[in-house]
Amino acid sequence: MQMINPTTKNNSQLSFRMRVSKLGHQIDKVLEQRGLYNNEVERLRVMLGEYFLSPNLSRSLVGEGFHGRVYSIDDKYVFKCKNRQSPDAANGAFLMTGGGGSPLTGLKTYFGGILMQLGNVKILRNVSSDGKHMPAGIPRVMLGEVPKNELIDYYNNKYLPTFANLPQRSFDRLAGDFACLNKKGHGYYGLEFDTNNPNNIVLVGTSTMRIVDDINETMKLDPNRVAGLLDMFLKKANTTMLAPMTEENRPLRFELFKKIILAGEKYELPLTSGTDYDKNVWNMVCDFGKTGEQIRLKLFSLRAEKNKSKRLQNVNDYLNSIGK
Repeated sequence: MQMINPTTKNNSQLSFRMRVSKLGHQIDKVLEQRGLYNNEVERLRVMLGEYFLSPNLSRSLVGEGFHGRVYSIDDKYVFKCKNRQSPDAANGAFLMTGGGGSPLTGLKTYFGGILMQLGNVKILRNVSSDGKHMPAGIPRVMLGEVPKNELIDYYNNKYLPTFANLPQRSFDRLAGDFACLNKKGHGYYGLEFDTNNPNNIVLVGTSTMRIVDDINETMKLDPNRVAGLLDMFLKKANTTMLAPMTEENRPLRFELFKKIILAGEKYELPLTSGTDYDKNVWNMVCDFGKTGEQIRLKLFSLRAEKNKSKRLQNVNDYLNSIGK
């Protein structure tokens, strides 16, 4: 994880200052100049190359997903490169993206936008200014390092209690961005958050969830759906491991399920994209006395109520009835 620098205000209070490295300040310079191709860009290439060769690189790995690895530069910036590739900023084009372009306008929880790319290296803003965040599910970096029984213990006693007890507004903000991105498709293409990896959702502070991976084009319309949220938060523990579902952890799983459903209903997200995969997600995560199909059909019927407040109350009452 990234380091933080404490500075004492008085004997009883500490404040924390963002740690920005020399490399981070060089990124600032290039951003301030709006990517004008000049000596500052070339200097950045050199500094990145030096960083890639330093012994700090292996220790700065902060995340690893299905498509790539993320390394910390400092508390302000990270860089990302594809799996099975060594980072190389010296060769290849320089692209200034400005944070991902117009499709990102209006998104409140998305931190996966690329600021610039040099060669195969993508520079992004750090998801948390003090370097502290917790991914949903089981962090990929734990795989292969921790025995399976300890992974399950982490899931049951760390992940589930933390995320199930987040306030409803945290899930509402995510669902709001799902609904917003559904409106930003163009032509025959939709834009989709990557919901294949639970670690693409991270918790920053006590209640702020952020999305940290790519936005992809898809042939599906309205691709950001409730099934995607259920897939990330409840079906999978990570990209290679299904979530452990037991009688003991059912109350926490139901609390998480309920908050996801209420958030999806607030923005009337599609329940599925119509695929067998999505239907299977519902059936796998729903062991609350009714099948996933039964719950989906009931939620669909409740959408006949056009008054939003009444509809949300009806959904809440229904969920409470099956959660007893």
